[in-house]
Amino acid sequence: MIKKARQINILLLSFKKDRGIALAKALDDLGYKVDVDQIGKKNKSVFHNLRRTFSSLRRLGGHHDVVITEGLDYNGMLSMMLSSFYGIPYILYVKGFYSDDAKDTTNILFRFFDRLLNERIFSRAQSIVYLSFFVKGQYLQYFDNKEKLKEKTIKSSVIYHSVDEVFLGNDVGKKSVGIQLLYVGNLDFAGKASGVELLLDTMNDPKLANTMLNIVGSGRHLPRLQERASHLGLENVIFHGYVEKDRLLEMYREASVFVYPSFQDSLSTVTMEAQAVGTPVVVTNTSGAQELVKNGVTGFICEPDQTTLKNHIRAILDDPVLMDQMSSNARRHIRENLTWDVTAKKFDSILRKITAKDVENA
Repeated sequence: MIKKARQINILLLSFKKDRGIALAKALDDLGYKVDVDQIGKKNKSVFHNLRRTFSSLRRLGGHHDVVITEGLDYNGMLSMMLSSFYGIPYILYVKGFYSDDAKDTTNILFRFFDRLLNERIFSRAQSIVYLSFFVKGQYLQYFDNKEKLKEKTIKSSVIYHSVDEVFLGNDVGKKSVGIQLLYVGNLDFAGKASGVELLLDTMNDPKLANTMLNIVGSGRHLPRLQERASHLGLENVIFHGYVEKDRLLEMYREASVFVYPSFQDSLSTVTMEAQAVGTPVVVTNTSGAQELVKNGVTGFICEPDQTTLKNHIRAILDDPVLMDQMSSNARRHIRENLTWDVTAKKFDSILRKITAKDVENA
């Protein structure tokens, strides 16, 4: 293992700055110096973000040894330019599958140019890190279909991110307030909304009639889901919309089971949060969420159909001993395998290889 002869300066271009700061802190603890930035802003125009990207090139150029970039948009564009103009290598941390994410929210011309740019950002990365094996599989399939063989030869790995420290606190524990199910998700995305539709249809089963389901999340698909619940006559379903983190923490603690059927997620931060608090989970095998669950130990992974989903939910609700065991196992699983320290150590292995020649010559 290479001993650092000097401190390595890292620029972390984060998709979500709070998570970027958490990863930066863990990398700082390993001896790196990390600056966190976020280039593209969702509430700003394309021209504003492009102007910010080019101004950041002048501001940041030549000040770092390596860049970790989350996302293939403006963060990725800046990383590619820093590599081209200043020779700074970058690690591409891929957290989503761009070719499908924006099909119903952007026009075809924008997607065409966006895809060309993203493929170039992808192919010039020094190393590629996928957020999950689920995402990696999607990209490899895409490159197979497009015969982009060069992208497939770049060294890659899978590194999960972690959760906010508040969900890992030692004082966090389960408390019983009756049988309740909980779903949390961003309802701007069609794949997540389809999962909620499946969950609503499942709740229409008589065997779940006395079980309350709390749905947390807002977005453009929320009205349609509320209408569906009303059409099904589901009086045991409550839509809460967006809730603040403190209240969300309490809802995780109050829930008997966290249920997360989804057809889209690259990973699923909410599935990590629920387990960190000690809530057993039931997820479908149709997204990256399944990679976070130890099947039969911290919860269940099941097929996306109503009967199977209902049976796995009932298996936990009807067995208090199993529920308690899964609760303890879930908390331990997150603390041992899915913390920011674990994430940082895996990045450390990649960073050492990328900067090894520079370190040895320092």
